[in-house]
Amino acid sequence: MRKQMRSWPYGDSPRGNHVPARTALWLAAALGLLLVLALAGCKKPVDRIFTADGQVIAGRIAQLSQRVLVLEDSSLVRLPDGPARVHLRSGASYVGSVEITDERKLHVNCDLGDLGFELRNVAVISWADEAASHVLLDVPACAGWLNTHVAVSEGDLISLAAGGSATMLGQVSGPEGLERMTGASSTAPEANDGRLMLRVGERGAEHTVGRSWSAESPAEGEIFLAVNSPLSGSDGTYTVSLMISRRESSGSMAFAIYPAIK
Repeated sequence: MRKQMRSWPYGDSPRGNHVPARTALWLAAALGLLLVLALAGCKKPVDRIFTADGQVIAGRIAQLSQRVLVLEDSSLVRLPDGPARVHLRSGASYVGSVEITDERKLHVNCDLGDLGFELRNVAVISWADEAASHVLLDVPACAGWLNTHVAVSEGDLISLAAGGSATMLGQVSGPEGLERMTGASSTAPEANDGRLMLRVGERGAEHTVGRSWSAESPAEGEIFLAVNSPLSGSDGTYTVSLMISRRESSGSMAFAIYPAIK
């Protein structure tokens, strides 16, 4: 009995291991796209260094030893003299000399001894003088706009790092917020539910700041913070670390390192 031959959907029938041209092009395009996505996914988030003269250096920290910061591109950054203040994303704070190993682990030599932390758990490492101030505070999810009573002038550098969790409408959120927009009853209806918000002054522009944020103050006034959630039915608290670096007449500011989250 003669066998019925199946038709090949791409034109001529294949011979041996031959792949039709249209199929080969499709496979090549798919592999190229996968390669691009893989390379994009492998890109490491960068750390940020704010120098005393107001420069911002973005790069991946490789090591910190003897007051010299080494980046993965071999750039060197000289650190200020004196002890550093370390703020963890958990809200804890320590003062002492610091080193960073090539495994991205921070060591703080302080009154409690030699303490070690994963660099991704560090919110900020700063060398601050009288021109800078640090504040650590809690922002309840059900409080609306909270006046921190931290006053800033236009041009001051506001640096923020936040952690913690809040519950709203049955879902748990961190400072980055949820992948959904809020309703009309929330603090900022046009932003993501649970997102940490900031503004300068009672009627200042609202900024969605999330887990970490740095920018020059657009105006003079007191800093207000809020969790973008309905005032009723929300629970939980975000712990927020604020550092304000004030420009002196010489133009100098505090020196700070903001490690990447990953």
